[in-house]
Amino acid sequence: MLQSVNYGLIESNQLLTLGKSVIGVFSTFDPKNDPHVLAPFVSLCTNGYKLYSQAYEREHKNPFTQELLKGDKRRDCSFWGYRDYVSSCTNSEEDNIKDAAIRLLNIIIKHGWGAAYFGYKAQTAALTKIINETRDFYMSDVELIAAKTRFDLMVTRQEDFEELQKSSVTRPPSNLPTLVEARPKLIDSLRKLLTMVDNHYSTSPTDVVLAGYVKALNELIVLTMTTARAAQTRDENKKKNDESDNASAT
Repeated sequence: MLQSVNYGLIESNQLLTLGKSVIGVFSTFDPKNDPHVLAPFVSLCTNGYKLYSQAYEREHKNPFTQELLKGDKRRDCSFWGYRDYVSSCTNSEEDNIKDAAIRLLNIIIKHGWGAAYFGYKAQTAALTKIINETRDFYMSDVELIAAKTRFDLMVTRQEDFEELQKSSVTRPPSNLPTLVEARPKLIDSLRKLLTMVDNHYSTSPTDVVLAGYVKALNELIVLTMTTARAAQTRDENKKKNDESDNASAT
């Protein structure tokens, strides 16, 4: 049985490595000798990897992409700083502060508690909704819990990011996908291939070829998920320091 893959934890470079490695498992695969009808799925995965690889190479060689990443990181940290401060205020012993914080927290939960992990477009939409609703109806609550500095920083970081996109984005050639477009296609092709292998192996566990595929794929999956979880842990450990650095910069 194949191990499960949490693609949401896998970063762009890790997904690139996983795609290449999975294809490598089938490097000796012969489509003319294909009793389990894996050929269409191997082909789909190969094509998905090629598109993703092209998008990854283009975007990581583009210096503007690095500026976007930095801008996005700054707005992530400002959002975390505001969100976590509001959340902490819900534990206040003063009822008026607690109630105000709960109202503000509900806005964040409604529009995107995990907004910092969304794609650029989805994150912009979520933060815009949080900012607009808060600004239109709940600024007195923001001031009551002394969160205005953090709220203003989040607004500034969001505006800076949007301005950076508007002023500097150059569209890639129409025949080449962006990384955001290519990622779900590669993930979908990997899921289909792994599911097909797993289904066949569950009904033919003594098949030597399938057993070899499952063993190799499980090793890749375990390594990938271990690396992804370690990266997530490092990010979480650094989050408070990043928030403090951003707050100090204002």
